[in-house]
Amino acid sequence: MPPPPTDEIASTTRTYVAPSPYGGRGVFAAEPIAAGEVVEVAPVLVVEADEIEALNGTALRDHWYGWGDDGDAAVGLGHASLYNHAADPSCDYEAHDTIDALVLVARRAIAVDEELTIDYTGGGVNELWFDPR
Repeated sequence: MPPPPTDEIASTTRTYVAPSPYGGRGVFAAEPIAAGEVVEVAPVLVVEADEIEALNGTALRDHWYGWGDDGDAAVGLGHASLYNHAADPSCDYEAHDTIDALVLVARRAIAVDEELTIDYTGGGVNELWFDPR
């Protein structure tokens, strides 16, 4: 995965949010994106493990990422908390705790207006908390 920027976190104009065929909203490509290209570098707000129960009592309950080795969570800003799940996703993501950001990278070529997806299970390590469509 490409390294994240070291001096600042840039917002992206490569994506937009729209209604998704998966349900709710999703993230879509605003331009063609080649395999291996960075789609988005999204800052996060880190939530400590002992606050996750409270987080789950809010509208953010289905929109956070596991963060680090201490059981913390991260709420992705930008579009990061709106990517839908797919078993064969178009994007991978990596947590960069040195800059408190998620880096999302295209796994394959992505066409304009294609929905961008990630794998919520971490490659099958975690179970889904919903029935995928």
